[in-house]
Amino acid sequence: MVEEPDRHGRLRREAAALTVGAPLHGWLLGVKDILHADGLVTRAGTALPPHLFAGDREAASVAALRRAGCLILGKTVTTEFAYFEPGPTRNPHDPEHTPGGSSSGSAAAVAAGYCELALGTQTVGSVIRPAAFCGIVGYKPSYGRVCTDGLLLCAPSVDTIGLFAADVAHLRQGVSVLVDGWSQDEGQLPPRPVLGIPEGAYLAQASPEGSEAFARQVAILETAGYEIRRLPVLDDIDAINERHGLIQAAEMAIEHAPWLDAHLQDYRPRTREILLRGRQIDSGKLDSARAGREQLRSELAMTMRQAGIDLWICPAAKGTFLAHLFESSAC
Repeated sequence: MVEEPDRHGRLRREAAALTVGAPLHGWLLGVKDILHADGLVTRAGTALPPHLFAGDREAASVAALRRAGCLILGKTVTTEFAYFEPGPTRNPHDPEHTPGGSSSGSAAAVAAGYCELALGTQTVGSVIRPAAFCGIVGYKPSYGRVCTDGLLLCAPSVDTIGLFAADVAHLRQGVSVLVDGWSQDEGQLPPRPVLGIPEGAYLAQASPEGSEAFARQVAILETAGYEIRRLPVLDDIDAINERHGLIQAAEMAIEHAPWLDAHLQDYRPRTREILLRGRQIDSGKLDSARAGREQLRSELAMTMRQAGIDLWICPAAKGTFLAHLFESSAC
């Protein structure tokens, strides 16, 4: 958690004002420190002055969960601006290992039992990876299902707000409040959806340990009666990764343009590097990368229809959680 003076006093005051009977009455909520929350400063894991990116209102996602009865436990540690420079958070299962990023503190807080729910964000794998490393459930909804108002954006055309919980039951209750237009209707999926696995170059990115762990989970699903179909897709994964990285770099540079030059040396090295790289990308290259992304989405949707696949299943990370160097001994 991000340090906060008088956290206990604030929580007592806010608890006294809760509406009795709200669906999530009294649930504690961690808020990733790139989401604005009333009464709490957004610092985004950086040394830059927080007034540069202070919001004028609480994030829509935070407000929705607050209205449903949640108490804001506090801000959770994020990597700098949700990129790669880590914070001090350790993995609660093994303090010498990383909790995963960029939603490090959110995943660790839930795994440690600090809160029932925690908000995170994902631009690449920042919900599903820390959830896997911390042994909890992470939900990254479809792009656009959760309002991003009040989020300090990383790459707007990709950024998605997600949620962490210790189990699916808690997650489902939180998601029903968080996601716009959520329905309890199970929809048209069959009792046992057909699951697709992207064989080939995509899965080859995983480490031997990651591949073995994924294979064990697939075997569990097959034993439970799920039909698994393995398809040779995403063979151009290196180009896909490069395209995504270009979009992220360019959009980050646009978001940080108002203060980048004046505070360039206040950024940590890897954040500074992607921002400098991003502002060298012209609009034509960015438009081309975005068009390629849309084509990929269409191709994957067509493949699913033709192969009769309902869902894709993939590893949440390339491998097991790693030993980690920390900023400090704080957690």
